[in-house]
Amino acid sequence: MEKRILLTECTDDVGLIAKITNVCSLFHFNVIRQDQFASSEDNKFFMRTVIEGEFSDEKSNETFVNTVTGVLPQGAHVRLVGTGRKKLCVLVTKESHCLGELLMKAYSGAMNADIVLVAGNYPDLGPLAEKFDVPFKLVSTDGITKEEQEKRMMEVIDGCNPDYVILAKYMRILSPEFVGHYPLGKIINIHHSFLPAFIGAKPYLQAYNRGVKLIGATAHFVTNNLDEGPIIAQDVIKVNHRYDPETLAKAGHDVEQIIRTQFSKNRKEQKMVEDKYTKVRRKDRALTPDEALLIADKSSYAVLSLSSVDGTPYGVPINVFRYDNCFYFHCKSNVGRKIDLIKQNNKVSLCFVCFEKVDEVAFSTDYASTIVQGTIAEVTDDKEKLNVAVALCQRFAPSQNLDAVKATFEKFQKATAFYKITPDFITGKSRNFAKITSNS
Repeated sequence: MEKRILLTECTDDVGLIAKITNVCSLFHFNVIRQDQFASSEDNKFFMRTVIEGEFSDEKSNETFVNTVTGVLPQGAHVRLVGTGRKKLCVLVTKESHCLGELLMKAYSGAMNADIVLVAGNYPDLGPLAEKFDVPFKLVSTDGITKEEQEKRMMEVIDGCNPDYVILAKYMRILSPEFVGHYPLGKIINIHHSFLPAFIGAKPYLQAYNRGVKLIGATAHFVTNNLDEGPIIAQDVIKVNHRYDPETLAKAGHDVEQIIRTQFSKNRKEQKMVEDKYTKVRRKDRALTPDEALLIADKSSYAVLSLSSVDGTPYGVPINVFRYDNCFYFHCKSNVGRKIDLIKQNNKVSLCFVCFEKVDEVAFSTDYASTIVQGTIAEVTDDKEKLNVAVALCQRFAPSQNLDAVKATFEKFQKATAFYKITPDFITGKSRNFAKITSNS
């Protein structure tokens, strides 16, 4: 039996879930899991359904998709995608940290993808790729025009037929002809999140001179608008005055690596991240999904709310961090009131608050808040535990050596429990977000 993912997008209507699952039953597909979301703002319905069955007959698969489309409102978009490993072609220049992280994740199995080719405009990273038995192709810019170099690069990429082209610190601005050669969503770039504030050379030196207190990275699809394509994932870490330009750059590289791994897993599962974002009642105070997640990332802590089977509430402040679009925290001992309640009821909520500023005129406090409601479970997979431990280090101690973190984890992993909260929905609100964040 094989698993596939059915992705549905259409105008919202009554009975859509029943219609879709009825077609699944008609074709003898077993529904393993499904997530759905209806947007009241634009009256759109989204559903991601994991189904299991026999998919060897492509004509039958096409009939299945057409049948699902036929029972939905006009203009529906339905796709059936596989869950197998994706093929990546990675473009590089000279910086090794992003390529090295991707190669390690693919080699260890932490990323459900295979790097089929590394191509660069300089030969510097060829030996690194070859250490992992990944072929390297040099497409130099010496003595030829940009148009000719891009033509050769496209031939190299097309020759390995990848699912995605990853720009791993590929320091070339792609022409509209290059970008237009591939469908939207094929090329993905990851860069520091200072843009557009610090563009050009030495962004970390510019950030240091301006005294920034937050650095991060953004993964986005590539379009003809430089660094403005649709965002896939973002992450941030806090810094302070002790960081010099070199330390800032290292921390920035580390968070770029985390984002690179996050987007890879997100694309593998074909997740629609914004589907879990819910609007608040006061639309004038509603924040965008990115703003809501920024609040979660910038908050020093969150309040975890739980309840017992009889409805007795319980709240506790915890250090929590976001990784791979889920939220994690760790306990030194897997006992206590909090753990007892998690075992009784796995539905929990998190409340993040930051950017607090007293408004003396209104006798009140301006702030920004994010509420996450979801399902909690203990992390039991050792590989996931290690990845989460590394992410924990990046969140709270970005200057720590990763090898030392991994060694410490190996020593204390049996005495440390990690818990994962998978969001059902996220809301963010602020009375005056732009004002209170302007000087933060």
